[in-house]
Amino acid sequence: MELIRKKILITHPFNRKTFDVYNILRRHFSLTDFVIIVPKNGRLERLFIRLLYGTVDLENTLRNCISNKKFAMSRKIFIPIEEKDIQEYYETCQDFKVGSLNALLPSEEVFNICRDKGALSDWCHLNDIQAPKRFSYHEILNARGELSIIAKPTIGSGSKGIKFINSVEDITSVDLAKDNYIFQQRLPNGKDIEACFILAEKGRIIQSYCHERIRTYPSSGGVSVFSRYRENSRLVARSKEVVAKLDYSGVMMIEYLWDNDIDDYSLIEINPRLWGSILLSYGSGVNLLENYVRLSLGENSRLTETIRENAHLRWLFPYDILALKFSDLFKSNVVYINITLASPLRSILFHFVAYLPRIFRNE
Repeated sequence: MELIRKKILITHPFNRKTFDVYNILRRHFSLTDFVIIVPKNGRLERLFIRLLYGTVDLENTLRNCISNKKFAMSRKIFIPIEEKDIQEYYETCQDFKVGSLNALLPSEEVFNICRDKGALSDWCHLNDIQAPKRFSYHEILNARGELSIIAKPTIGSGSKGIKFINSVEDITSVDLAKDNYIFQQRLPNGKDIEACFILAEKGRIIQSYCHERIRTYPSSGGVSVFSRYRENSRLVARSKEVVAKLDYSGVMMIEYLWDNDIDDYSLIEINPRLWGSILLSYGSGVNLLENYVRLSLGENSRLTETIRENAHLRWLFPYDILALKFSDLFKSNVVYINITLASPLRSILFHFVAYLPRIFRNE
Protein backbone atom coordinates (compact mmCIF):
# COMPACT_ATOMS: atom_id res chain seq x y z
CA MET A 1 0.00 0.00 0.00
CA GLU A 2 1.39 3.40 -1.00
CA LEU A 3 2.28 5.71 1.87
CA ILE A 4 0.08 8.82 1.97
CA ARG A 5 2.32 11.88 1.86
CA LYS A 6 1.92 15.58 2.57
CA LYS A 7 2.16 18.25 -0.09
CA ILE A 8 2.67 21.75 1.29
CA LEU A 9 1.56 24.28 -1.31
CA ILE A 10 3.52 27.55 -1.35
CA THR A 11 2.90 30.51 -3.65
CA HIS A 12 5.02 33.46 -4.84
CA PRO A 13 8.51 31.89 -4.82
CA PHE A 14 10.23 35.28 -5.31
CA ASN A 15 8.41 36.88 -2.38
CA ARG A 16 10.61 37.53 0.70
CA LYS A 17 7.91 36.09 2.95
CA THR A 18 7.71 32.87 0.93
CA PHE A 19 11.45 32.32 1.09
CA ASP A 20 11.46 32.51 4.89
CA VAL A 21 8.30 30.39 5.22
CA TYR A 22 9.86 27.66 3.10
CA ASN A 23 13.15 27.71 5.02
CA ILE A 24 11.33 27.48 8.37
CA LEU A 25 9.13 24.60 7.24
CA ARG A 26 12.11 22.76 5.75
CA ARG A 27 13.34 22.26 9.30
CA HIS A 28 10.24 20.15 9.98
CA PHE A 29 9.36 18.58 6.62
CA SER A 30 11.28 16.98 3.76
CA LEU A 31 11.99 18.46 0.34
CA THR A 32 9.49 16.08 -1.31
CA ASP A 33 6.68 17.53 0.83
CA PHE A 34 6.62 20.86 -1.06
CA VAL A 35 4.89 22.15 -4.17
CA ILE A 36 5.78 25.62 -5.45
CA ILE A 37 2.95 27.36 -7.30
CA VAL A 38 4.20 29.75 -9.96
CA PRO A 39 1.81 31.03 -12.69
CA LYS A 40 4.63 31.89 -15.12
CA ASN A 41 6.29 28.54 -15.36
CA GLY A 42 8.90 29.37 -17.99
CA ARG A 43 12.42 28.05 -18.25
CA LEU A 44 14.02 31.01 -16.49
CA GLU A 45 11.54 30.85 -13.60
CA ARG A 46 12.12 27.10 -13.27
CA LEU A 47 15.87 27.57 -13.22
CA PHE A 48 15.76 30.15 -10.42
CA ILE A 49 13.25 28.10 -8.42
CA ARG A 50 15.42 24.99 -8.67
CA LEU A 51 18.45 26.95 -7.49
CA LEU A 52 16.52 28.53 -4.60
CA TYR A 53 14.26 25.69 -3.49
CA GLY A 54 15.75 22.48 -4.85
CA THR A 55 13.92 19.74 -6.75
CA VAL A 56 10.46 20.57 -5.42
CA ASP A 57 7.31 19.91 -7.45
CA LEU A 58 5.98 22.82 -9.51
CA GLU A 59 2.42 23.76 -10.48
CA ASN A 60 0.82 26.91 -11.82
CA THR A 61 -2.54 27.03 -9.96
CA LEU A 62 -4.20 25.65 -6.84
CA ARG A 63 -6.78 24.02 -9.07
CA ASN A 64 -4.11 22.04 -10.90
CA CYS A 65 -2.61 20.93 -7.58
CA ILE A 66 -5.93 19.36 -6.65
CA SER A 67 -6.66 17.75 -10.01
CA ASN A 68 -3.09 16.54 -10.72
CA LYS A 69 -3.12 12.74 -10.48
CA LYS A 70 0.51 12.84 -9.34
CA PHE A 71 -0.70 14.30 -6.03
CA ALA A 72 -3.89 12.22 -5.78
CA MET A 73 -2.63 10.22 -2.80
CA SER A 74 -1.16 13.24 -1.01
CA ARG A 75 -2.79 15.40 1.63
CA LYS A 76 -2.44 18.92 0.28
CA ILE A 77 -1.93 21.81 2.74
CA PHE A 78 -2.51 25.39 1.63
CA ILE A 79 -0.22 28.07 3.15
CA PRO A 80 -1.86 31.56 3.27
CA ILE A 81 0.98 33.74 1.99
CA GLU A 82 -1.08 36.59 0.51
CA GLU A 83 -4.73 37.62 0.71
CA LYS A 84 -5.31 37.09 -3.02
CA ASP A 85 -4.17 33.47 -2.55
CA ILE A 86 -6.81 33.00 0.15
CA GLN A 87 -9.46 34.41 -2.17
CA GLU A 88 -8.35 31.91 -4.80
CA TYR A 89 -8.55 29.15 -2.17
CA TYR A 90 -12.21 29.97 -1.41
CA GLU A 91 -13.06 30.09 -5.11
CA THR A 92 -11.23 26.87 -5.90
CA CYS A 93 -12.75 24.89 -3.03
CA GLN A 94 -16.25 25.62 -4.32
CA ASP A 95 -15.58 23.32 -7.29
CA PHE A 96 -14.05 20.40 -5.38
CA LYS A 97 -15.20 18.09 -2.64
CA VAL A 98 -14.52 18.97 0.99
CA GLY A 99 -11.05 17.89 2.08
CA SER A 100 -9.44 18.19 -1.35
CA LEU A 101 -7.33 21.00 0.05
CA ASN A 102 -6.43 21.22 3.73
CA ALA A 103 -6.08 24.59 5.46
CA LEU A 104 -6.79 26.38 8.71
CA LEU A 105 -8.65 29.51 7.66
CA PRO A 106 -11.52 31.70 8.84
CA SER A 107 -14.88 31.65 7.10
CA GLU A 108 -14.98 33.75 3.96
CA GLU A 109 -17.24 36.25 5.75
CA VAL A 110 -14.77 36.71 8.62
CA PHE A 111 -11.86 36.93 6.17
CA ASN A 112 -13.58 39.80 4.35
CA ILE A 113 -14.29 41.63 7.61
CA CYS A 114 -10.62 41.43 8.59
CA ARG A 115 -9.14 42.55 5.27
CA ASP A 116 -11.55 45.46 4.69
CA LYS A 117 -10.65 48.29 7.08
CA GLY A 118 -14.09 49.85 6.76
CA ALA A 119 -15.88 46.59 7.58
CA LEU A 120 -13.44 45.96 10.43
CA SER A 121 -14.06 49.42 11.92
CA ASP A 122 -17.81 48.80 11.84
CA TRP A 123 -17.35 45.35 13.39
CA CYS A 124 -15.21 46.77 16.22
CA HIS A 125 -17.89 49.36 16.97
CA LEU A 126 -20.65 46.73 17.08
CA ASN A 127 -18.60 44.39 19.28
CA ASP A 128 -17.22 46.96 21.75
CA ILE A 129 -13.62 46.54 20.53
CA GLN A 130 -11.61 49.72 21.01
CA ALA A 131 -10.63 51.24 17.64
CA PRO A 132 -9.88 54.79 16.41
CA LYS A 133 -12.94 56.97 15.84
CA ARG A 134 -14.21 56.89 12.26
CA PHE A 135 -15.36 59.90 10.26
CA SER A 136 -17.45 60.13 7.13
CA TYR A 137 -16.28 62.05 4.11
CA HIS A 138 -18.99 64.66 4.62
CA GLU A 139 -18.13 65.11 8.31
CA ILE A 140 -14.61 66.11 7.28
CA LEU A 141 -15.85 68.50 4.58
CA ASN A 142 -18.02 70.27 7.16
CA ALA A 143 -15.32 70.39 9.85
CA ARG A 144 -13.74 73.61 11.06
CA GLY A 145 -10.20 74.35 12.18
CA GLU A 146 -7.30 71.92 12.24
CA LEU A 147 -7.87 68.19 11.74
CA SER A 148 -5.94 65.11 12.79
CA ILE A 149 -7.23 62.38 10.52
CA ILE A 150 -5.59 59.51 8.69
CA ALA A 151 -7.02 58.26 5.39
CA LYS A 152 -6.31 54.64 4.47
CA PRO A 153 -7.31 52.51 1.48
CA THR A 154 -10.02 50.15 2.74
CA ILE A 155 -8.07 47.23 1.29
CA GLY A 156 -4.31 47.38 1.24
CA SER A 157 -1.17 46.59 3.21
CA GLY A 158 1.74 48.48 4.67
CA SER A 159 1.80 52.25 4.31
CA LYS A 160 0.83 52.33 0.62
CA GLY A 161 -1.81 54.92 -0.18
CA ILE A 162 -2.02 56.37 3.33
CA LYS A 163 -2.68 60.13 3.48
CA PHE A 164 -2.75 62.54 6.40
CA ILE A 165 -5.52 65.12 6.59
CA ASN A 166 -4.74 68.22 8.65
CA SER A 167 -7.34 70.55 7.11
CA VAL A 168 -10.44 70.46 4.94
CA GLU A 169 -8.29 71.40 1.94
CA ASP A 170 -6.32 68.14 2.30
CA ILE A 171 -9.43 66.05 1.66
CA THR A 172 -9.31 67.00 -2.02
CA SER A 173 -6.25 64.76 -2.42
CA VAL A 174 -8.44 61.70 -1.88
CA ASP A 175 -11.62 63.13 -3.39
CA LEU A 176 -11.66 60.91 -6.46
CA ALA A 177 -11.04 57.77 -4.39
CA LYS A 178 -13.23 58.64 -1.40
CA ASP A 179 -15.30 55.45 -1.69
CA ASN A 180 -12.13 53.36 -1.38
CA TYR A 181 -10.83 55.12 1.73
CA ILE A 182 -11.59 54.97 5.42
CA PHE A 183 -11.12 58.13 7.49
CA GLN A 184 -10.12 57.67 11.12
CA GLN A 185 -8.81 59.65 14.07
CA ARG A 186 -5.05 60.01 13.80
CA LEU A 187 -3.47 58.96 17.07
CA PRO A 188 -0.40 61.07 17.98
CA ASN A 189 2.00 58.15 18.39
CA GLY A 190 1.48 56.78 14.88
CA LYS A 191 4.92 55.15 14.65
CA ASP A 192 4.53 53.14 17.86
CA ILE A 193 2.62 50.24 16.34
CA GLU A 194 2.66 46.98 18.27
CA ALA A 195 1.51 43.71 16.81
CA CYS A 196 0.24 40.39 18.10
CA PHE A 197 0.91 37.40 15.82
CA ILE A 198 -1.52 34.56 16.25
CA LEU A 199 -2.34 30.98 15.33
CA ALA A 200 -5.94 30.29 16.30
CA GLU A 201 -8.48 27.51 15.99
CA LYS A 202 -12.24 27.94 16.38
CA GLY A 203 -11.98 31.19 18.28
CA ARG A 204 -9.18 30.08 20.58
CA ILE A 205 -5.55 31.21 20.44
CA ILE A 206 -3.20 28.22 20.11
CA GLN A 207 0.04 30.20 19.93
CA SER A 208 0.89 33.89 19.92
CA TYR A 209 3.78 36.27 20.30
CA CYS A 210 4.25 40.03 20.10
CA HIS A 211 6.92 42.27 18.70
CA GLU A 212 8.00 45.82 19.25
CA ARG A 213 9.32 47.98 16.43
CA ILE A 214 12.79 49.49 16.79
CA ARG A 215 13.15 50.88 13.26
CA THR A 216 10.83 51.18 10.28
CA TYR A 217 11.26 52.08 6.63
CA PRO A 218 10.44 54.83 6.01
CA SER A 219 11.27 56.15 9.47
CA SER A 220 8.02 58.15 9.55
CA GLY A 221 6.16 54.84 9.80
CA GLY A 222 6.23 51.90 7.39
CA VAL A 223 7.36 48.28 7.40
CA SER A 224 9.43 46.97 10.30
CA VAL A 225 13.11 46.56 9.47
CA PHE A 226 14.30 46.01 13.05
CA SER A 227 12.10 44.61 15.81
CA ARG A 228 12.27 42.50 18.93
CA TYR A 229 10.20 39.81 20.57
CA ARG A 230 8.10 41.12 23.41
CA GLU A 231 5.92 39.58 26.07
CA ASN A 232 2.77 41.70 26.28
CA SER A 233 0.04 40.05 28.30
CA ARG A 234 -2.29 43.02 27.88
CA LEU A 235 -2.02 42.88 24.11
CA VAL A 236 -2.60 39.11 24.10
CA ALA A 237 -5.66 39.55 26.32
CA ARG A 238 -7.09 42.10 23.87
CA SER A 239 -6.37 39.72 21.00
CA LYS A 240 -8.06 36.78 22.74
CA GLU A 241 -11.25 38.82 22.88
CA VAL A 242 -11.02 39.65 19.16
CA VAL A 243 -10.27 36.05 18.14
CA ALA A 244 -13.15 34.72 20.24
CA LYS A 245 -15.71 37.19 18.91
CA LEU A 246 -14.65 36.51 15.32
CA ASP A 247 -14.58 32.75 15.99
CA TYR A 248 -11.33 32.91 14.05
CA SER A 249 -9.30 29.99 12.72
CA GLY A 250 -5.89 30.33 11.07
CA VAL A 251 -3.02 32.80 11.21
CA MET A 252 -3.48 36.51 11.72
CA MET A 253 -1.63 39.65 12.67
CA ILE A 254 -3.47 42.24 14.77
CA GLU A 255 -1.91 45.71 14.91
CA TYR A 256 -2.54 48.11 17.78
CA LEU A 257 -1.64 51.66 18.79
CA TRP A 258 -1.57 52.94 22.35
CA ASP A 259 -4.16 55.69 22.79
CA ASN A 260 -3.09 58.11 25.52
CA ASP A 261 -6.55 59.66 25.71
CA ILE A 262 -8.13 56.41 26.93
CA ASP A 263 -4.99 54.81 28.42
CA ASP A 264 -5.53 51.66 26.38
CA TYR A 265 -4.76 49.98 23.06
CA SER A 266 -6.76 50.73 19.91
CA LEU A 267 -7.04 48.12 17.18
CA ILE A 268 -6.00 49.61 13.86
CA GLU A 269 -5.67 46.67 11.48
CA ILE A 270 -5.99 42.89 11.06
CA ASN A 271 -4.07 40.96 8.41
CA PRO A 272 -5.71 37.53 7.93
CA ARG A 273 -2.57 35.95 6.45
CA LEU A 274 1.09 35.38 7.20
CA TRP A 275 3.26 38.41 7.87
CA GLY A 276 6.62 39.65 6.58
CA SER A 277 8.35 39.21 9.96
CA ILE A 278 7.40 35.52 10.24
CA LEU A 279 11.09 34.65 10.76
CA LEU A 280 10.82 36.04 14.31
CA SER A 281 8.63 33.03 15.13
CA TYR A 282 11.67 30.87 14.44
CA GLY A 283 14.06 33.23 16.24
CA SER A 284 11.94 33.20 19.38
CA GLY A 285 11.31 29.45 19.28
CA VAL A 286 7.58 29.68 18.56
CA ASN A 287 6.98 26.83 16.10
CA LEU A 288 3.88 28.47 14.67
CA LEU A 289 4.24 27.30 11.05
CA GLU A 290 4.74 23.66 11.98
CA ASN A 291 1.60 23.80 14.10
CA TYR A 292 -0.35 25.45 11.28
CA VAL A 293 0.40 22.40 9.12
CA ARG A 294 -0.42 19.98 11.95
CA LEU A 295 -3.75 21.64 12.75
CA SER A 296 -4.66 21.85 9.05
CA LEU A 297 -4.33 18.06 8.93
CA GLY A 298 -6.45 17.60 12.07
CA GLU A 299 -3.47 16.69 14.22
CA ASN A 300 -2.61 18.05 17.67
CA SER A 301 -0.37 21.09 18.01
CA ARG A 302 3.11 20.71 19.46
CA LEU A 303 3.91 23.66 21.72
CA THR A 304 7.42 24.88 22.48
CA GLU A 305 8.48 24.81 26.12
CA THR A 306 11.39 27.26 25.83
CA ILE A 307 10.90 30.71 24.32
CA ARG A 308 13.90 32.94 23.49
CA GLU A 309 12.59 36.25 24.81
CA ASN A 310 15.65 38.26 23.72
CA ALA A 311 15.12 37.42 20.02
CA HIS A 312 15.52 40.25 17.48
CA LEU A 313 14.66 40.43 13.78
CA ARG A 314 16.33 42.56 11.09
CA TRP A 315 15.52 43.12 7.42
CA LEU A 316 19.12 43.84 6.57
CA PHE A 317 19.05 44.34 2.81
CA PRO A 318 18.15 46.68 1.29
CA TYR A 319 16.68 48.66 4.21
CA ASP A 320 18.73 48.25 7.41
CA ILE A 321 22.21 47.45 6.14
CA LEU A 322 23.56 50.97 6.76
CA ALA A 323 22.71 50.63 10.46
CA LEU A 324 24.63 47.36 10.81
CA LYS A 325 27.56 47.36 13.19
CA PHE A 326 30.40 44.85 13.03
CA SER A 327 29.56 43.60 16.52
CA ASP A 328 25.98 42.80 15.37
CA LEU A 329 27.30 39.96 13.24
CA PHE A 330 28.21 37.97 16.35
CA LYS A 331 24.87 38.29 18.14
CA SER A 332 23.19 34.89 18.29
CA ASN A 333 19.83 36.36 19.28
CA VAL A 334 19.34 38.15 15.94
CA VAL A 335 17.73 36.56 12.87
CA TYR A 336 17.94 38.18 9.44
CA ILE A 337 15.13 38.13 6.89
CA ASN A 338 16.04 36.01 3.83
CA ILE A 339 19.50 35.26 5.26
CA THR A 340 19.10 33.16 8.40
CA LEU A 341 18.25 29.50 7.58
CA ALA A 342 19.39 29.83 3.94
CA SER A 343 22.84 28.93 2.67
CA PRO A 344 24.99 31.95 1.72
CA LEU A 345 24.72 31.07 -1.96
CA ARG A 346 20.94 30.72 -1.94
CA SER A 347 20.55 33.89 0.10
CA ILE A 348 22.70 35.92 -2.31
CA LEU A 349 20.81 34.50 -5.28
CA PHE A 350 17.45 35.30 -3.70
CA HIS A 351 18.47 38.89 -3.04
CA PHE A 352 19.68 39.15 -6.65
CA VAL A 353 16.38 37.83 -8.02
CA ALA A 354 13.96 39.46 -5.59
CA TYR A 355 15.49 42.81 -4.65
CA LEU A 356 17.75 44.09 -7.42
CA PRO A 357 14.87 44.45 -9.92
CA ARG A 358 12.92 46.45 -7.31
CA ILE A 359 15.89 48.75 -6.66
CA PHE A 360 16.30 49.40 -10.39
CA ARG A 361 12.56 50.20 -10.61
CA ASN A 362 12.97 52.47 -7.54
CA GLU A 363 10.24 50.64 -5.63
